[in-house]
Amino acid sequence: MSRRWSPLGWIAPWVLVIAIGCTGGQNQESIKSDDSQASRTTPGQESSPQTTAKAPALEKGMDGAHGLVWRMPEGFEREIPINTMRMAQYKIPSGIEGTKDGELVAFFFGAGQGGAVQANIERWASQFKQDDGSDPMKRAKIDTLKSAGGLNVTTVELPGHYVSSMMGSGPSYDEPGWRLYGAVVEGPGGPWFFKAAGPEAVIQKYHDALTMLYQGFRTHS
Repeated sequence: MSRRWSPLGWIAPWVLVIAIGCTGGQNQESIKSDDSQASRTTPGQESSPQTTAKAPALEKGMDGAHGLVWRMPEGFEREIPINTMRMAQYKIPSGIEGTKDGELVAFFFGAGQGGAVQANIERWASQFKQDDGSDPMKRAKIDTLKSAGGLNVTTVELPGHYVSSMMGSGPSYDEPGWRLYGAVVEGPGGPWFFKAAGPEAVIQKYHDALTMLYQGFRTHS
């Protein structure tokens, strides 16, 4: 058998083949590890919901995260979530001079986490103070529907003076004349929480689009 010279001395060709093969395997494993790590980004660190570990391959116009898929209304602008509690965040463009933009935020706290439907609705409603000091829940419009994917969706609508402080985990609001249009989605792997809030005119402008969004929820395997 012929031998080749190397700095380590005489090494048979079959030894070199094994060495090269082992090195190549280590490089490939490193690449796989990088891809795996990228897929485990924490919600809030990614640039869009599609980059989360549980996001499916989505068709154009669709978004999804943590087992849920939805279609975003045309014109909504995806933003980077400002904290890890937000699995997705969108600006609702005002398009009205002198009127602020609204915001749609999707929350996910883990399967079975986040509290009961009624408790979340009451908490959201408490953030919309009424001018006469009355209980916001008395003005809340609450509906239930079955989404296209067979999920139970509870929606709540309410006008008022939006006052909310996130204590360092998000923006604070003190906005008169705003409106809430939120949804709690129940299903396997849920619940998920969608909270749209903004100036009355902005939420009313996109009311039908938000309704279609809430009606279209479905899960993915």
